[in-house]
Amino acid sequence: AALAEVLELLSQMAIDFGAVTASGDQLSATDQSVVTRLQRLEERFRGNGVTEGEARNAMRLFERELSKANWTEEKFAKLKRQLAGVEEWSASDAVAESCLLWTEPCKRRQAWFSDACERVAMPLGIEFGYASDGGCCFVGPLSAITGAALTSALICHFGYLDLERAKKARGGSKTSAPQFLQGFVDGALEQERHLVWEKLFAIQDDSEATHFCQEALRRGFFDGASVGGSRSSSSS
Repeated sequence: AALAEVLELLSQMAIDFGAVTASGDQLSATDQSVVTRLQRLEERFRGNGVTEGEARNAMRLFERELSKANWTEEKFAKLKRQLAGVEEWSASDAVAESCLLWTEPCKRRQAWFSDACERVAMPLGIEFGYASDGGCCFVGPLSAITGAALTSALICHFGYLDLERAKKARGGSKTSAPQFLQGFVDGALEQERHLVWEKLFAIQDDSEATHFCQEALRRGFFDGASVGGSRSSSSS
């Protein structure tokens, strides 16, 4: 994949996750209507079953709309990708590695942090591993590993926010930070569900894996039900 498209994909995913603020190049409501109109015209001169005269007219209208919007064809292609979603980007399937690292050096490995990263990675079918200074890494399709890193960072951020809230509450939390954060991770990413995913990916026989998935589907596992069979819920 071209480096420019890789950087564009990473930037768009960071914006979608709320990790960074959108810039002026992002798709506005007005831009979206223009992109939709241009796409319809593009289909008319590139699609099947269109006469030569219709294609020429559609091409002229397309070029006029493009000029009116003051866009290049490259910008139109970029906005189309934003509208379609990251799954439409060729760069999203490129195999890559992402790392989630601590800002302070020589950080010891934290069990709660490793558990969070591994439990995020497992359902995505990507490889999880340990990085230097207590960090974690993910290997797989670019869109999946970026999503895993951003999701793991978001869970850790929420965990620390909850820890600060507990400390400031009346009486304060008497639980140590690692123990508190482990409890937060276990509540956000159930270990039992992680074990089901782990068992599924460990099955080598296709028919056995199919039967296992069918049983999990029947219990509502893929719809968010707990391993015990009841649907999980949360309140805010």
